[in-house]
Amino acid sequence: AAPDGEHRRITTFCQTSLVAGTVIGPMAGGILAARAGAHWGFLFCAITALLATAVVALLAREPELPQVPERRGLVRGLRDAWDDASENLSLEGMRTLLVGIFLFQMAGTLVQPVMRLHVEHFPQVPAPELPEAAARAFTAAALGQILFAWLWVRWMDRVGTARSLPITAGLTALAYVPQGLGLAEGSFLGLRFAQGAVGAGTVPAAYAHVGHLASFFF
Repeated sequence: AAPDGEHRRITTFCQTSLVAGTVIGPMAGGILAARAGAHWGFLFCAITALLATAVVALLAREPELPQVPERRGLVRGLRDAWDDASENLSLEGMRTLLVGIFLFQMAGTLVQPVMRLHVEHFPQVPAPELPEAAARAFTAAALGQILFAWLWVRWMDRVGTARSLPITAGLTALAYVPQGLGLAEGSFLGLRFAQGAVGAGTVPAAYAHVGHLASFFF
């Protein structure tokens, strides 16, 4: 197995790759919706998904796997998967950690459906620019996450994931609270950026800690 620090770096790289799309995606969708109509956003997503599929199909190469002595049936495979999951869920702290990941992810997505409704209260944002304003809010948080993720990983290498998780999650909660106040758009975007910056270390640390607890994640 690779060292814990290496697992954290790999996890952070994967998370950063996922978040990088959320920097461009919301802004592109907001511009398309405001300038050409919402239906172009769906077409853009379809084309992008096809391009991603083509890139993976043409360029991705899987390593050679060892020969399996006997072919397992579907029922046996599901039973083995259930046994593996049950064994790892019985590990000390695993269930608590998974519940924490669920709650943190839910908190991050809970405000997404109402983001446009929230930016409607900004007096300096005219109605035609509401899709772009909502897109800027998503992009600000994603940009903060991308820029600060690697700094959190370096700090986790020194203090460990168990100590960093409560700190990053607590700072993210503090960044969320003032966002519900009647702020100007500039202040709101600053808080969104701060939320992404302090929350950048939570999910990678949580997943790295899961990998530390469960051997089948290695």
